[in-house]
Amino acid sequence: MNTELIKKIIDDLEKSGFSTELQARRIFQDSGWSVNAGYGYLDKDENKSREIDILATKVKSSKHNGKSFVHSEFHVCAEVKKPKSLGWFLISKLIQLCLGAHGIT
Repeated sequence: MNTELIKKIIDDLEKSGFSTELQARRIFQDSGWSVNAGYGYLDKDENKSREIDILATKVKSSKHNGKSFVHSEFHVCAEVKKPKSLGWFLISKLIQLCLGAHGIT
């Protein structure tokens, strides 16, 4: 593949916001969440097929004497948009702060 074509592909991916989606996935993964992407669903309002950008899951269990007595699962379904006015650094810090404020880190 020639260098010009590779640059065009990268530029197109940047414009589409895909790199922002990858960065958001990495934030969840780095915080210990399991992350899946690309789940399809039917938008019943518009009768269109759509896709969830991120499905992040965190499982917490409390144990007493080696036995689980509380099992909690946290799920985040996210649609990721490329920020136009706020820098990505700020967005990523806001996500981390929100998750941490609820003890979901």
